[in-house]
Amino acid sequence: MIGGPPSIAGAQAPPSMSSPAVDDTSPPPRRSGAEATGFVDLGGVHRAIRELRPAYEHYEAARAQFEQSVEASLAKIPANTRDTAMAFLRREFPEMPGATAFAAPAAATGGVPEASSTVTNFAAHVLGTVTPPGDADEQSAFLARIADILQTTAQAFVEIRNVQARFGEEMGVRTIREFTPLHAAADARGVLDYLLDWRRGGPERNAQLSAVYSDFMLHQVALINGVVEGVQAMMDQFRPAEIERGVGGLSKAAGAWKKYSERYVEVVEDRGIAALVFGPEFARAYSEVGNG
Repeated sequence: MIGGPPSIAGAQAPPSMSSPAVDDTSPPPRRSGAEATGFVDLGGVHRAIRELRPAYEHYEAARAQFEQSVEASLAKIPANTRDTAMAFLRREFPEMPGATAFAAPAAATGGVPEASSTVTNFAAHVLGTVTPPGDADEQSAFLARIADILQTTAQAFVEIRNVQARFGEEMGVRTIREFTPLHAAADARGVLDYLLDWRRGGPERNAQLSAVYSDFMLHQVALINGVVEGVQAMMDQFRPAEIERGVGGLSKAAGAWKKYSERYVEVVEDRGIAALVFGPEFARAYSEVGNG
């Protein structure tokens, strides 16, 4: 047939009138946050947070309750012994709030650490029968142990120092022969900063530390001597001769008992044992130690 339409099957698409194709350099369409992080499964993380939240809330409540209990317990203890009580509490509950926080030694990064001859030589210098650390792992453990000992010692130093100073204030006696920056250090970290500062430290600071420990030792001796003298002064008031001296016209037995009762009320109940034991005789005997 002439003039019929071309077959649809053999039809060709008309040429495009658009501009020639070029490479598309535009950024890809922005994906939503969920799609962008689709390669990380956060479901387990969020589930762990939900599971741990009640336990954390219990932890916070327990911590607050413990702090309140500590304050309530210390409030029942005489003010002059609270520092001592706190030192015992920290020893019994080492993770309790209020202790000086120290950061753990940072882990080495950047490959396998190498052993240092400096650490080995230092260990050989300070250790006696213990073999110095050899490889890097042993040296790291050794240095971590040194850090633990220094921190524990500094914390104990501060607590003993504070107790001794408070005792001197309460009893009216001098417990510190010479005031040094070690007495002014606010906490254990301040003590370590002062003692381990190799740029400005030296024999003078070593001598100051030795003097503070000497004061600790003298305090113990003076305390014993003072207590003995204080108790002796108290007991002297109950000597038979002292009681008989105050007996008047009553029979000796009745008068002595009456006088004893009056003396007991006057000495023990009115003045109190602490005022008697830690009285002038105690202060005199305490001050004599180390001043001879």
